Amino acid sequence: MMIIWLAGMSCVGKSTIMRDIISKFPEGEKVRPTKYFDCIKFDNFITIGGRYYTKTPNPGSDFIFAGKDKFQYFIRQEYPKHKKMLIEGQKFFRPDILSWLIDNDYKLKIYYLFVDENDLDERAKNRGGWWDKKRTEKRTLSEIKRLEKVLTNETFSSIIEQRINQTIKQSTELSLHITKMLME
Repeated sequence: MMIIWLAGMSCVGKSTIMRDIISKFPEGEKVRPTKYFDCIKFDNFITIGGRYYTKTPNPGSDFIFAGKDKFQYFIRQEYPKHKKMLIEGQKFFRPDILSWLIDNDYKLKIYYLFVDENDLDERAKNRGGWWDKKRTEKRTLSEIKRLEKVLTNETFSSIIEQRINQTIKQSTELSLHITKMLME
């Protein structure tokens, strides 16, 4: 069993990679294991966030309206039922939650995606989602500061792999890598 997590700032390509991964499998079953978590269940894995078959700009965990306690309950309940869990988003990508996962012996691999800040702005303009329209330099800097607390924490260095996601080729390579992991 393992949790595979795509994290990073808004507009780095997390959802694009998730949709590409999901497209490589027969259509999954939309399920709602708990009141707060829409998911898609496949033979070998489950996604946290169940809106990947739509064009919505926030199909993953960032759209889940639940806090830390509900997330922990969900993980405790669902982790033993699935070979792999696939999370995309930064809502739960926080030091306290990552520490809880590690302390409770959940096997975890995180791919933290990043792109040039100018590309973030351009991607946000092109996507035009709610958060994208509210994006300001102050909000971007605040988001960077929050994420750096995770990335600079030595406790998490062995589970986080930082990956640049500037090009389609880089997205495709990571998508294929994770797809192979899900098939194991």
